[in-house]
Amino acid sequence: MKGGTNWAWKPGTRRKRTAEKERQADEKQSDSVVTEAYGQVRVGAHQNAWALLQSWLASRGHAPEDYLWVREKVVAWPDARYADRLTEEYVDRLSGSEARRRGARRRARPLTSG
Repeated sequence: MKGGTNWAWKPGTRRKRTAEKERQADEKQSDSVVTEAYGQVRVGAHQNAWALLQSWLASRGHAPEDYLWVREKVVAWPDARYADRLTEEYVDRLSGSEARRRGARRRARPLTSG
């Protein structure tokens, strides 16, 4: 194409754009929840703030990477208890996941006769 932009179609381009838009929308919504929770912290409504964070984590299946993400957001808050508690729950989740994996491996082993 002379003098213009090359708009060649590339496989998967639309899918990638859609996925990126979805990721951006998800991050915006997640940031909104954290901002709302911080507002609750500022007015002293700590139970409401914690409930918002817990609800957000539950809506995402309590994924370990979400604990890390939200912890990075709240670590700057003046009340360190939020980051501390999220760290504790993150470690508990990882410990529980590892214990479940070990238990599954034990159950999967064949029994040997004594």
